[in-house]
Amino acid sequence: RPRARRWGLRGARSWFADPECLAPFEFAKKTPFETAPIIEASRFLQLFGKDALNTTENLTRIGNASATAQQPIEQLGFWIGRLYAAMQGGQPFGEASMRLQEMGVLSAETRTELEAMQKAGVDGEVIWQTYAATLDKLDGAMEKQAGTWSGLTSTISDIVNLTAANLLAPWFEQAKDAMAGLIEAAETDTFEQKIQTWVDKSEDLAIAFRKWVEEDGAAFLQLVIDTSTQGGEL
Repeated sequence: RPRARRWGLRGARSWFADPECLAPFEFAKKTPFETAPIIEASRFLQLFGKDALNTTENLTRIGNASATAQQPIEQLGFWIGRLYAAMQGGQPFGEASMRLQEMGVLSAETRTELEAMQKAGVDGEVIWQTYAATLDKLDGAMEKQAGTWSGLTSTISDIVNLTAANLLAPWFEQAKDAMAGLIEAAETDTFEQKIQTWVDKSEDLAIAFRKWVEEDGAAFLQLVIDTSTQGGEL
């Protein structure tokens, strides 16, 4: 199941360590789309529908719709995610259906049917499956686009990205462990006490320097000037 990028130190660790997080790279390698838009589309599916929506099956549906309508896969992920959330919550989905109709992935007839089903009190999951069935009719569109020049170059790019991700994984793990150790040390009382000690010493040095400047700075500056003058005369 494709997942969106996980943020933060723990999230970054999971990105390389959890094979599930490499799923978008694998998906991209077999489709005409690059990895970044797929990750973004998956993030929207997770945002609006959690694991129930963010599945390889649904991402494949959106990918085929994107290839058919020549619309960005991440934008379709956003609007289809909003459509799904509204259906499941029994809320109006007019804006989402309008945008999807403008993008060419929802016909006027299907939109009318979906809205009529909601008015009749049909369960949101049934309404969603009705729309999903229309997307299933586009099956195979990604494979066709993958054979084009842009699709082939995109696939090559994704193979490189996946290889790079696997190569960098051991390096990332080592860096992650070092950073985790640093953060763990920084959260201890001893570390905070040491930082405070450094702050206090720095403040003492600053006060001492100011006192020296006020009391002896002028004399020292004059000494430097006199020395420079004498050196010039020599």
